[in-house]
Amino acid sequence: MKELRDGFTTGSAAAAAILAGYRYLTGGEILPQEELILPGGVVLNIPVKTLPDGWFAVQKDAGDDPDVTDKCIVKVKVVRGGAAGAGDLVEDCGRGKLIIHGGSGVGRVTRPGLAVAPGYPAINPGPRRIIKDNLMRMGFGEMDEVLTLEIAVENGEELARKTLNPALGIVGGISILGNSGIVKPYSHAAYVDTIKLQCRAALAAGKIPGFASGRRSGDALKRDFPMVEPIVSGDFIGEAVAAAVEAGAQEIIVGCMPGKLFKYACGLKNTHAHINPADMEQLRVFARQAGCDLPGNITTLGEAAALMPEELYQSMLSIICRKADTVLNEWGGKMNVVVAVYNEIGERLPL
Repeated sequence: MKELRDGFTTGSAAAAAILAGYRYLTGGEILPQEELILPGGVVLNIPVKTLPDGWFAVQKDAGDDPDVTDKCIVKVKVVRGGAAGAGDLVEDCGRGKLIIHGGSGVGRVTRPGLAVAPGYPAINPGPRRIIKDNLMRMGFGEMDEVLTLEIAVENGEELARKTLNPALGIVGGISILGNSGIVKPYSHAAYVDTIKLQCRAALAAGKIPGFASGRRSGDALKRDFPMVEPIVSGDFIGEAVAAAVEAGAQEIIVGCMPGKLFKYACGLKNTHAHINPADMEQLRVFARQAGCDLPGNITTLGEAAALMPEELYQSMLSIICRKADTVLNEWGGKMNVVVAVYNEIGERLPL
């Protein structure tokens, strides 16, 4: 079986271009590639192209993942000083400050419930952390100073039509994404084979398989359940539960965030957004059970969270969690399935 090649995210592309722009601004030698250190210590060397007028560009490489933004051109200009406009993101960076402007081809958020508030460019917190960490590594933030970063994407508005951005209320371009900075290719067969192997290895080591929807959930499982061996099941929750049954597990822990929990409650064995979009009618059913009527144009669970009173939202999550628990245990047969739900910063929700 061919080993699939990892790629890097739009967030990593932007970060590498920003490092090149900062190097140019501070009189450093322009390099053909920039070294980017990602969360967890992974190091990427990303080629950067110098453009006229102080712009730098990176061509995103999604590896072997069939990503519609593969080969898109992310461009950045870095300048000293500046004042934040109404739609700019502002980040503290050591003693310094970053003003992040979404340029042409970068989407702008128009609806609540996403990782970025309405009115701001769709440049997620994960990439912003990578940018800050790497700029500080280069010495930025050691004194009171301001950088303005303009991030743009060639043909971003056209690319965005092939993504979920229009349905999420992100207009005008694509999102700058990537908590880990790396794109993991999703070959169904290869990924499921890896889950099966990790499951058997965990049991052989006397551990309980802990299926996590992503890296943050995996880290949280490892913290909260010392007996668990975290396995990132990604979108393949149905295959993961089946793999645990096949391997003879007596118990598994499933760690996820509310969005995945909702899809489990809907009985979806593959939670990839392009394969199985979230069922908003079912979400309205859960909301009514909690005593709240959601509007008909709602598109995400996050948007529901922004619109609902906190106590009703928590009540709805509890209902969803009970349903997801029932579904997962039905898939597991005699195997016991325990569900742990986490928020964006890895805190376990009391559901």
